[in-house]
Amino acid sequence: PTHVCLITDFCPGGELFAALDKQPLKIFREDSARFYAAEVVIGLEYLHCLGIIYRDLKPENILLQADGHVVLTDFDLSFLTSSKPHVIKHSTSLKRRRSQEFMPPSFVSDPSTPSNSFVGTEEYIAPEVITGAGHTSAIDWWALGILLYEMLYGRTPFRGKNRKKTFYNILHKDLTFPSSIPVRFVSSLSIKQRAEHFVM
Repeated sequence: PTHVCLITDFCPGGELFAALDKQPLKIFREDSARFYAAEVVIGLEYLHCLGIIYRDLKPENILLQADGHVVLTDFDLSFLTSSKPHVIKHSTSLKRRRSQEFMPPSFVSDPSTPSNSFVGTEEYIAPEVITGAGHTSAIDWWALGILLYEMLYGRTPFRGKNRKKTFYNILHKDLTFPSSIPVRFVSSLSIKQRAEHFVM
């Protein structure tokens, strides 16, 4: 009569945040970061197929099972809408056929209705949430890019001394990659492009 209890599977590996915190320099090796990012991509794609925009991706909300695989948790900020997953087949021009270039089909699973809620953890919030524009599942891919950055560099890229400065940085600061930590895939790619490139 006095308690509401949530019963979940036990994840003996604890939070990804704690695992990251125990690493030297608080960073993962690239192969570990790639593994965790790939698993999160699979989880996000599944949620998006169901019409769920997760909206709170961060290391504290990623739990590790006994076998090292991840579980996403904490769905209190999630947004449920409709989704029509489909495959886009790219047309192959005659010129491309001659050069034997092939572009595989693309799987699209974006939930269809945007949201205007101001939600999320400040260092992971996408620019469109801060500006109040309607946001879609693209904010989950933004957060994935921030997560990748944190796993590789030990900090989030736009963190400021306070909330206001963090939001200013997200909206206006150029993304930079510390030269003191060598990473193979450092380039001028956007965070989303970087995330897609890293897990392929």
